[in-house]
Amino acid sequence: MLKKYLIAVIVLGMALFVGCSKSSTSHNPYENYSDQELLDSGWENYANNEFEQSLDFFNEMINRNTRLSEANNGLGWSYAKLDSLSKSLNYFDEALAENPSNQTKDDCLAGKCFVKDAQNQAQNCLDYSLEISNSWQFEYDQNLNYDDIIVLRATSFYSLANFSSSLIEIQKLEPDFQVDVSTVEGRISLAEKIESLRN
Repeated sequence: MLKKYLIAVIVLGMALFVGCSKSSTSHNPYENYSDQELLDSGWENYANNEFEQSLDFFNEMINRNTRLSEANNGLGWSYAKLDSLSKSLNYFDEALAENPSNQTKDDCLAGKCFVKDAQNQAQNCLDYSLEISNSWQFEYDQNLNYDDIIVLRATSFYSLANFSSSLIEIQKLEPDFQVDVSTVEGRISLAEKIESLRN
């Protein structure tokens, strides 16, 4: 009886040891993903407004030390969508420091421009906007392009009380729009036009 008891205790102990050692071995859910699959999955989650999940894929790329400019760009846009604006700017800066492609560079600068607009830092937004190619189209959201940068520029100029420059930006998009910005009424009309284009 004692022998059976000892055998049972030993078997149970071994089972517990094996079970614990298996559970303590962390399994990386992304180990079978290629770098491109990580990037695609990150942006797919971003497109589906699943920004926390997109962070996971981009962070795995950082962990692998691969395609850092693209991964940091993804982190920048994802954090911006999560309203973590300071983190967003840090990741855009990290991406820009990695000698990115022209597309990724423009994506990061545009991202910084949007973040600075959200932070009501009009001059910074203008500064970044000057560096963006006028053919910019956000690769991962076809609804964002250089026209949106023009609207941000118009907004920034307006915030800085440079109403004539703000009007010039709007007229790049709507050449027939005419108001007298030296008048209160003209400035109100310009503000309403900017607001309508932002929406």
